[in-house]
Amino acid sequence: MWWARFLVLSAMLSGCGFQPMYAPSTAQNAAPLPSLTVSTIADRSGQILREALEQRLGRSQSGDYRLDVTLEENLQYLGIQKDSTTSYVRLSLIATYRVVDQKTNKTVYKDQARSQSGYTVVISDYGNLVAEQDAREKTLQELAVIIDQTVRLQLPKLAAARP
Repeated sequence: MWWARFLVLSAMLSGCGFQPMYAPSTAQNAAPLPSLTVSTIADRSGQILREALEQRLGRSQSGDYRLDVTLEENLQYLGIQKDSTTSYVRLSLIATYRVVDQKTNKTVYKDQARSQSGYTVVISDYGNLVAEQDAREKTLQELAVIIDQTVRLQLPKLAAARP
């Protein structure tokens, strides 16, 4: 009997144009964005973030808008033990970004995105290096998602207000 309720509910939701909020975007449900160029970001972390942003926002050589990002990284050594070694490291990344109108070269939107991750320190130096790189890459991917979502919300509003 539960399957009958499920079928009725499915039929009602499909008739009203329901779309899941976090569904992957397709050509049918994606709103067209004004073209956006992602500027070069300093250091290796910046390269990874830029690549992730270009994959999410699209790669454009000359866009209507330019995304400038500065990245700040902070390592906190936590879990200090009796022999003055640490057992846990927290990696914090802060991306300060702004959207610049290419025609007027004025900042039309600016914001900050923050993300953290951590890893346990082990005896092996190689293990610590790999754990730090993995934590950094995951944190950068998370920053790319945050920036992507914010820019996708703001760009249509900015484009509508553009003279």
